[in-house]
Amino acid sequence: MALLQKAFQQLSRIPFRGNLSNNRTLFTQTSPTLFKVTDVVSAEPLKKRRRTDPQLVAARDAKRKRRIEKAIKKLMKTGRKLKPVDEIEGDRKLQKEKKERNRELPTLSNEQLDNRAILMKEWNLYKGVQYKKECASINTMLECQAKALSELKLESEELYMAAIQVDYQLLPYEVNGPVRTPPIKGYDPPDGEYTDTTKTYEVEIGDVTTVLKQFIRK
Repeated sequence: MALLQKAFQQLSRIPFRGNLSNNRTLFTQTSPTLFKVTDVVSAEPLKKRRRTDPQLVAARDAKRKRRIEKAIKKLMKTGRKLKPVDEIEGDRKLQKEKKERNRELPTLSNEQLDNRAILMKEWNLYKGVQYKKECASINTMLECQAKALSELKLESEELYMAAIQVDYQLLPYEVNGPVRTPPIKGYDPPDGEYTDTTKTYEVEIGDVTTVLKQFIRK
């Protein structure tokens, strides 16, 4: 034991050049004598980078660009297609019979056109005079009503408050009808189940940005 301690003391006197923390070596201390090892540093070799041909990458980008330009030209040529609506389109059978059902109006002579224009002017004049008379009569009635209410308010406050209340019996309205709907003969009511007959359509591309995103993902 004494010989081992003496040997360690001689080793500790040897000058060391370098950083002990970065070297996987043993070092000793005089009191007490200890052996220590640096921490294990885990590592893995670097992955090799794949060498890509720049001409191949340029050709791939050019092909994608041509596809996008072709899709944009097709979209601009056809335009945006709307979803068909049965209520707007109507019956196809009636559309085919449109020429047969079309009625041609007879051509009017100059005298008939002049007579219609004169009648239209006279009708407009008549309705204008009628409107002015109705407005004048309504204004006179409102003025008389306001004057009567002001005089009534001076006489009695209670009568004035009773007079300005809304009379719900002025225009009585009563409706008498069937309380229950009569049953339909031969109708089998469904028991909480129904058949969905809604038509489904494929979503079509209607925007240039969606075209770009679609081809970029590919």
